[in-house]
Formats: sequence, structure tokens, C-alpha cells
Amino acid sequence: MELSLESYRIVVKHTHSRADLATLCLVSKGFRRVAERALYNTLYMSEVKKAKRMCETFVGQPRIAALVEALVIAIEKDEQVEGGEEMQGEEEEGEDDYDDETEDQEDEMEDDQDELAEALTLSLEKSIGGETSNVQQSISTSMEFAPKRISGLLFRARYKNMTSLRHLNILVNESSAPPYQGKLAWILSTCTFRLKSFNSDMSWDEDLVRFLDIQDEIEDLYIGDYDEGQGTEMGKSLRRQKGKQHHSSAGHQDPLEPSDTLAFGTPSPLVGEKIKSSQSESGPQPKSSGSPLTISSTALPRLAILECTFSEAAIALVPGRPVSWLKTCFSSTDPATKQAELKVLFEALKKATYEEQFTMDLLKIVVDLTSFEGTLRYLGTLVLPVDGKERLHFYGLLMKLRRLCCVELEVSAWNPSPASIGPVRFPRPGERAETVLSQCDPGSFHFHRNSGKRE
Repeated sequence: MELSLESYRIVVKHTHSRADLATLCLVSKGFRRVAERALYNTLYMSEVKKAKRMCETFVGQPRIAALVEALVIAIEKDEQVEGGEEMQGEEEEGEDDYDDETEDQEDEMEDDQDELAEALTLSLEKSIGGETSNVQQSISTSMEFAPKRISGLLFRARYKNMTSLRHLNILVNESSAPPYQGKLAWILSTCTFRLKSFNSDMSWDEDLVRFLDIQDEIEDLYIGDYDEGQGTEMGKSLRRQKGKQHHSSAGHQDPLEPSDTLAFGTPSPLVGEKIKSSQSESGPQPKSSGSPLTISSTALPRLAILECTFSEAAIALVPGRPVSWLKTCFSSTDPATKQAELKVLFEALKKATYEEQFTMDLLKIVVDLTSFEGTLRYLGTLVLPVDGKERLHFYGLLMKLRRLCCVELEVSAWNPSPASIGPVRFPRPGERAETVLSQCDPGSFHFHRNSGKRE
């Protein structure tokens, strides 16, 4: 007997075990359709062999791959080391035996990384098809470190599998062992999905830059490496080590040491909320940058959250983007160097941009969260829309926030600028509302609304 779609969803919603969800997929077609979405919506892979099998499943069953919206691949370097407690008890057998065993484990891990890279390439980019594509040629020529057998697995794409992927974490401790040496971004070549969040400790190379250049919907970005060709290997190594200490395999959780951390954030009523954005089928056309390792100025137009272990990355990525949350590291422990670096970083923060469309998207989300209607008192800083109809829509959304006392607006783009400072009234049925326009600094104003008693 077929149940309603709502009934299927209620049952699946209250099924918390992944094993039970897998069982529900076998009950009926109705359950299968709903349970599969819950089962494959978010996947976490921490073991090389299981990750490889899952990626092969994505290749063979595009229908399953299309259900994945969030994918986390977090492979630890010491994953292959098993029976750690037993090894401690066998240390007396001699260092030579231990060294031989360690070398065998490293060789096995390298082989697993080779296999994982192949599987990732197939699942993220394409399924096995017919003729060799141009992607195969570009990868085989630009990445000499890639195993030769990988080129035999890259074929012309018949369809893109993971079309619904929006959140991708690839944290494999840089895969620093040969042959990759951290250069894994080639697996993202020709991907068509548009991500909302991307976390990766892969080395900063041309493939990673090209991938980020076409991502126009990323709002949350973590990068564990950054290099425009000017940094020293020692400095990079030290800051990568700091990044590993503060960035857990599953997300932004472990803090850095206070002396080495820079954390910036703007007051926002949306703590942890994602800014909604329209999906774009055709990505932006990035301008050519001066260096193949420098990201385009038109890339990442919606970037709001940035975490990076290199302050150079923050200095390069913040200008021209609506970044409201930043976490990064100093490149030196010397106080004088820190002060100089902080000054440069603040100059970059001043160049962050918050445009009208960003303001409207933010305000719509605030209004949609009905729990804010009776509690929200402060909202800012927003860029005031200057177009007539857009401004009326902006005011209409504000009127729904009945307890709002203060709205902070940035009006430097308002042309002509306000001629005088004075009260502005927003009439509301049953309530007297007065908004005062006060100038704080050139191009910046605050609106304060003093609400009277209800009539």
C-alpha cells in the first residue's frame, strides 16, 4: 500500500540510524525515494578504502551521486597505522623492525592515496565513457607527478555525476607523500557543480586557482595553503603546521593560539546562517590575472566567511568581496612584524565590499526567520539600495521587523547624498515610529528609531 509523500518523510525524519535508512530503501519504492535522499544527502569519509568504494558507487550510479549535497573526505596520515597499543608493547624488538614496518605502512598509504585520487577524479568529474578528453591531456601534461595509470581512466564525460553538490570538504593532510606532494586540485578539473562552502588543505596551485575562479556561489571558504610564488618553503611549512593545529578534520572547531590568531567578524543577526543566493548555470567569466597563482578579482563574489592559515591569502581575497568573518594567522612571532602585517591586513579589510544585492539577500533571510520579528532590536551594517523600487522593497521588509530599534546603513553610494541630517518617519499602523538620521563619518550614517507607545 502506497503512503503519502508526507508520511514517508515523517518516518524518514525520525529514523536516525543510517543502517535503518538503508533498510527503509528496501521496503518499497516510495520509501526508497525518500530514504535515499536522507541517506546520501551528507556523506563523511574518513577511511581510504571506504571512500574509494563510495566514489566508485558514484561513478556507476549517477542517480545516487546526484543526491549528494555535502561531501566530507577527511583522511588522516596515520589512518593506516592500526594496533597502536600493540606496537607500543613491541618496541623492545628493535628499531630496525619498527622502521621496516613504518616504511611498509607508508608505501601502503601511498598506494591507497593513488587509488583514492583516481576514484575522486571519476566521481567528481565524470563517469567512464569512450574517447580520451582534452581534460586527460591537460592533466597528464601539467601534472607530471600524477601516476601514469590515471591517464587511462580519464575519458570523455557523458554526464556530470555530482550535480547537486553544494558543500565539499577535502582534508587529506595535504597528501604530502609522493607522488602528489599536496597537489590534488587536478581532481576538480571541469567540475560543473556550484559550491556554497569549500574546505581544503590541498596545495595552492594553478588547478585550485582555476577551480575557485569559476565558483561564483561560495560563501564559506577554508584554505590550508596559499602561495603566489613569493613565500619561502620554511614559512609556508610553519604556517601549515599552525593550520593543522587549529583546523579539525570536520570543520572550523579548534582555535589557534591567541598570539597567533586574527579573528574578525561583523555584528550580524544571522550567526551561522547561510546567505541565500540564486543558482547560476553558467559561471562568471573571470578576468585574466597577472599570475597563474593569483585568483581573479571577479571570482568568489559572494564570499562571506574566510578562514586561512596565511595572512597573504586574506589580504588577497578580502578586497572586493563581502567578507564578514575572517580568521587567519600571523606569518611571524616578532611583535614588530606582526604590527606591520596587521596594518596591511586592515587596509585589505577596508576594501571589502557590501553591495545592494547582498543587502537585499541578507534582509530577506532576516525577515523570513519569523522568530526575529518580535525580538530583533539592531540590524546592520547594510548598504542602502539607491534605486526607487528597490528602496521601497527594502523599506517594506524593514517594516516587518516590529521591534527594530536601530538600523545601521552605509550610504556612500547614495547619489546625491543626503543634504541634511534630520528625522525620517516610517509610519506603521497603531504605532508611532521615528527614525533619526545621524552622520557618523563621511559616507556613513545611522538610523535610530525611537518607538512611542501604541495608540
